[in-house]
Amino acid sequence: MIAKGIIASRTENGEVEWFIGSHLDITRRKIHEQELDTLVLVPKNTLYPVLINDKWGDIVFANSSFHKMSGYNVEEIIGKKPGEFLHGPNTKEEDKISFRKKIDSGKSFTQEILNYTKSGKPYRVSCFVDPVYDKKGEVKRFISIQTDVTQERKNQEYLATFKNTLDQTEDCVFIFDKDHLQFSYVNYGAIEMMEYTEEELLQLHPYDIKPEFPEEKFREFIKPLINKKQASLRFRTFHRTKSGKDIPIEVFLQFIFNENVNPHFVAIVKDITAQLEIEKKLERLSLVAEKTTNLVVITDDKGRIEYVNPAFEQKTGYKLAEVMGGKPGKFLHGKETNPLHIKANRAGLKTLKPFTQEILNYAKSGEKY
Repeated sequence: MIAKGIIASRTENGEVEWFIGSHLDITRRKIHEQELDTLVLVPKNTLYPVLINDKWGDIVFANSSFHKMSGYNVEEIIGKKPGEFLHGPNTKEEDKISFRKKIDSGKSFTQEILNYTKSGKPYRVSCFVDPVYDKKGEVKRFISIQTDVTQERKNQEYLATFKNTLDQTEDCVFIFDKDHLQFSYVNYGAIEMMEYTEEELLQLHPYDIKPEFPEEKFREFIKPLINKKQASLRFRTFHRTKSGKDIPIEVFLQFIFNENVNPHFVAIVKDITAQLEIEKKLERLSLVAEKTTNLVVITDDKGRIEYVNPAFEQKTGYKLAEVMGGKPGKFLHGKETNPLHIKANRAGLKTLKPFTQEILNYAKSGEKY
């Protein structure tokens, strides 16, 4: 009870004879303050940002963790509604509406929303909101426990982009963990090659699809990567599909280890069936070319030298190692090589049909032939 004197009459000695005043019953206020003191005992010490709002949504309490996250002091926000200062230009209207509807329902809920710090920096927060009821069962306060999920969402977006990129690549990608060697990710190319569903592949290990690599042998094989003796491994083997078909492959394998993610292996796998066929044909051609006295040059589809026979080396003076990967004209053409003959030679190559063309070339010594 608070007594307030308005008019008082005193004697000559200063003693009060009578007064007119009023009394104010503050029992409810005291109970309210005691309840609030009880409510904030835990939030004051928690690491999670906490807001307590009255039933109209006005803030009655904010802990120090909320200040650290948002930059707002308690004195600045008491009596305000969170949306008045936390929402910004990119806070979605549908999230605001959804939040209000859930508040009005008077039930516990969790929702994410984009908020802004006092300095204007956006951050994504997950709010768990729990209503506090009075004896009549009516909502009198809301307690909101918040978690900054900005980095978590950024990581998820990055992983989604990363996964989408890997799914678009023509090569097969397999990711598996260091300890159990179980696949944690396979891209679309890997699923297509292996004839398994994604769910089935994620239950398997590299040694399950590499018959020539039993588990013990495979673990021994990847030790140089774990021990950091090698940065990567490139090797050829074969994968056995669900139907039992063996596919020749080339594997580029790396071990990824840093503080932000669990240690894991990334394998980029290429089907080399077509490449092996080409290599076999080249081998057969080279066997013939080795025995002929004619000069033989074999190039890829871009005109880069892949093979020259001994007769070529003897006549030109160039060894295979010198010209490998280069184009013949770079080494063989000289000042007197007719440009029209060069042009005709290129035109003939584009037809992808047999043709004959004379042209003046130069040996390494400068001798014409």
